[in-house]
Amino acid sequence: MYDNDDIEKFGDIIDCFKDLETFKLDVSTFERLTSIISVCKRLTNLRKFHLRHFFCNHSANLKLMPHVFQVLFQNTTLLTHVTLSCGDIYLDSAIQTLSEKNPNLVELNLNRCSGLTSTAFTSLHFSKLRSLVLDRTSVDDQALKLVAENSPYLETLSISKCRNVTDKGLYYIGMKCIRLRKITINMYSSGLDQCCQVTNSGLLSVAEGCSNLRQIIGNYHPYINVDILSNISQLCSNIQVLEFEKISKVTDTALIAIATQCTLLQCVNFSECEGVSGSGVSRFLLDCKWLMQAKFNSCMDVANISLGSTICQEYDDTQRSEQCENSMTKSHSYIQVLHFRYCKYLTAKSLIEISQFCPDLNELRIAGWTAACDTDDALVRLFTNCTNLQLLLCSGIQDTEETNFTSRTVEAIANYGHNIKQLHFSLNYFITIDDLQKVLSLCNNLEQITLYVNENTALYFGDIEILIANCDTKKIGLNSYKRLMTTCCQISIKN
Repeated sequence: MYDNDDIEKFGDIIDCFKDLETFKLDVSTFERLTSIISVCKRLTNLRKFHLRHFFCNHSANLKLMPHVFQVLFQNTTLLTHVTLSCGDIYLDSAIQTLSEKNPNLVELNLNRCSGLTSTAFTSLHFSKLRSLVLDRTSVDDQALKLVAENSPYLETLSISKCRNVTDKGLYYIGMKCIRLRKITINMYSSGLDQCCQVTNSGLLSVAEGCSNLRQIIGNYHPYINVDILSNISQLCSNIQVLEFEKISKVTDTALIAIATQCTLLQCVNFSECEGVSGSGVSRFLLDCKWLMQAKFNSCMDVANISLGSTICQEYDDTQRSEQCENSMTKSHSYIQVLHFRYCKYLTAKSLIEISQFCPDLNELRIAGWTAACDTDDALVRLFTNCTNLQLLLCSGIQDTEETNFTSRTVEAIANYGHNIKQLHFSLNYFITIDDLQKVLSLCNNLEQITLYVNENTALYFGDIEILIANCDTKKIGLNSYKRLMTTCCQISIKN
């Protein structure tokens, strides 16, 4: 990483490392970039070049930039990994030179290169390209057609926020890129004009043509709906990662169909999907035997997760007892990450069942969990059963709604949270300074605690300052900020 203005000294350093294979660059001015590249072109053994966050605001310099990159790519002919994030700079000619001079390129990331057009992909020589990221660029269907025709080994394609791409472009990908394993078309924007016009039809073309597909990521996409899940369950039985956050009309039936057909699923995200209930989540978690990560944030109908009762419904009275006793723990030993943020009505009993059947859990996020009774019972069982837990986010809603667990939970954290690294709480009126001291003393792997305090809590900001000042065995830092009548405290620990 280079951030020194002394180009001559930089050149001397480069001369000492002529066999350097990786160069990462964060620069902000045209003059620095041209000077640096004039030196970097001497790195003839360079394999990886990464330029991020460069934006050129002067029109005269914009015209010179393609030549600057062409000079670099003409002299570095062994590149395998290239990342460019260059705003409005016209890059077509530079990418053509890169293609011509670097036939061994494996990964190309052009995220935020808005000056890129389909012209860049004419006469491609990327016969070994495996990964292509075109997020937030102006590429269109013609560009994807050229990519598909000239990148037979492409495995990863990302076209998030490419507003000129339609189903036709994905049709070309499905026809030619038969080795594709991952496609990403996230939107994450409120404006439809910023979104590619891909629908279920386009994804269906990819699913039909790419039998090796393992990951489909289409979060917050307005033109994709639940119907694609039935297509995926039929065509992509080997899928491992599915992310369809906030797509319309997802139901428990759709979740169960996916879980039944796609038995190799490892990671899913169905956050903000209306129509998903605790019953559907229960069946999904049970049927996906290899599941490691699941996110159901803001699924407001998720309340009762009854894992034991759900599986027992499938057996008669003579089978039920043995099956429920012996099969469940083994079925769920792989789940490590669960997110139920803002599932406000998730019951304490649900959390107890999760702790019983997910013993390898190491991350649990239940922000906005304010409606449950018997919170202590659930959290004590969580730390008793899930001894590998490393991160717990158990909060209300920042400084407006509090959590209601007490010192019982803190006692369990201190006694059983030997692997805990991060604890995030919001307002809590029961935790005392003695509780906090106990956690800091006994949780040897703890790295961070975040909590909110005000004049009504049992824990005061001044007490926290004194406690930290008196800690001799650990290096502890305290960051805080005021929000209305509440103070957010973030305690960082270095052992």
